[in-house]
Amino acid sequence: MTPIKIVSLSHSDDFDGIGSQAIIYRYFSVLKKPIPAEIGQFPKGEVELYLMQTDYGDYLFYWAAIIAGMIQKNSNEFLEFEKIWESVILKLHCVHTMEELRKKYAFVSPESKKQILNNIELWKTMDLLILSDIGYNKTFKTLFPVLKQWDIPIAYFDHHTHDLETQEFFSNYCRVYIVDKNRCATQIVHEFFLPNDNISLFISNLGEDTDFNTFHMEYSQEIMSIISHYRKNFEKLSEIVKYYAQGSNFNSEMNQIYHQVENWENSQFNMMKKTLKKIVMKNRNDEEILIIMGISKMRSGRSMHRLDEIYSQEWLHSEKPHIKTLLLFTIDQKSLNTNINSENTNVHEIAEHFGGGGHFNRAGFRFPSSFMKRIGLSEYTFEDLKIDEFLEEVKSIL
Repeated sequence: MTPIKIVSLSHSDDFDGIGSQAIIYRYFSVLKKPIPAEIGQFPKGEVELYLMQTDYGDYLFYWAAIIAGMIQKNSNEFLEFEKIWESVILKLHCVHTMEELRKKYAFVSPESKKQILNNIELWKTMDLLILSDIGYNKTFKTLFPVLKQWDIPIAYFDHHTHDLETQEFFSNYCRVYIVDKNRCATQIVHEFFLPNDNISLFISNLGEDTDFNTFHMEYSQEIMSIISHYRKNFEKLSEIVKYYAQGSNFNSEMNQIYHQVENWENSQFNMMKKTLKKIVMKNRNDEEILIIMGISKMRSGRSMHRLDEIYSQEWLHSEKPHIKTLLLFTIDQKSLNTNINSENTNVHEIAEHFGGGGHFNRAGFRFPSSFMKRIGLSEYTFEDLKIDEFLEEVKSIL
């Protein structure tokens, strides 16, 4: 009997994405349960689950691989996969050449490119795609007309903000489409696949604790640090997925890994503090806003958590009592993924303006190439970025 091939594509950068995938892995690979009827009818056969992780910067490149696989599968001619993949990439990014793409700073990380090209056969033979904890923004809408040409079975579980056009498209296209901004992705996946399973419930609770930044559960900070550190090490991330899926919790081996990561994080955070930028600017209503920006080799979401611990509203009001709004930006020196947080400002609008997305008070995007002094560096510092011009653009949105 031919196996049913399922690809689980989830967010690589936090426990909500990894935990969602752990519940999916537990359902199919540990407990050997069948595909839920809500997703559709599939031939009987053993399920083969393939784990893939991505961040938002690489997300469209995975979609290009899936579509390239469909094109190659349905063509009577011999077509080289990588050339098809590149042509789809250009189409999705609305450019004509790879040089134009590079200028937009839309590039695939070496780790994701390797994972994509090592699985060419899978993109042609995949039976079901399960997406979890991967938000959607307006720059991804170039995918809609392309997807209409193909019938790709998709189950989509997310908690990020989707506009009405996106909701309408995916609710009609997907076999299952569940998006709920009041729950994290692990909660949504848990309640869909394994609502009565205690291990799945534990993963769901840990996902909620880390994603909503409460950090009440034991080892929640530690596992987030580890995932952040290994965010491009897909083999290690898949090990963590399987570890939690089998009911294991933090042990001495993971604790040892955490202490190594903690030392590295602390060194990065100390370096970031030395180069912090603090700027007071006025919005369109002539109200003063305090902007604090940090850059480091840490994942931007993780460095944001560390930064937020220091520059809370208490600090803001004691330092600048007349300023009621604080915007925090953190930038990953390597990927230029950027996080933005605020307690009382809709940062989703700012992130969406720059091609990203997220939630009302926390969102992210890739720092735009139009505000770089140089393109193609392996690491960036503030000196390589046009921060003043970038902030003027931010000001026009506020």
